Amino acid sequence: YAQLIEADPGGDGELVEKGVEHILHESTRLHRMVIQLLEMADRSERQELSRVDMGSLIRSVSEAMEIKANRYGAHIRLKLEPELLVWGQEERLRQVFINLIDNAVKYGEEGTEIRISGGHRKGRVLFSVSNKGKQMSEEELKHIFEPFYRADKEYSREQGSAGLGLSICQKIMREHKGVIWAENRPDE
Repeated sequence: YAQLIEADPGGDGELVEKGVEHILHESTRLHRMVIQLLEMADRSERQELSRVDMGSLIRSVSEAMEIKANRYGAHIRLKLEPELLVWGQEERLRQVFINLIDNAVKYGEEGTEIRISGGHRKGRVLFSVSNKGKQMSEEELKHIFEPFYRADKEYSREQGSAGLGLSICQKIMREHKGVIWAENRPDE
């Protein structure tokens, strides 16, 4: 589009309008992708770990994401046990839940409930983000955490995803000596 506009300055107004819109959209998408790629890069410096109240963190992220969920007719419901404390990097853990809840909103059925639970299991802290939506095949589930993998490009409610969000989440969980996985349940 930039080349077409440059070749015909002051020409077709519709071409210029459409071209500028397309260039801005693609620039924004590429900017997001570069930021996500930088997140994937190994960090040479180790950041200090602190005690993170995951209940508080998840409530904060959920409140912020509720606006987006409401836009799609969805609602976020929390079921969090008390004292969900972990050692970690708060902003990195926040990024995991922003991405997981965002995916639940974008890929869930309109008008459904997104359930987020957290509790203590076998000396560990376990969290779950679930939504009602299209089932993924076993093959798709095997690849869902690979960089640039998108199970269903057409089903997303929003364009511009590079398929890096879940791979970033997995990297952050590994940095925190945690595990992340995806699974199908009936209607989830």
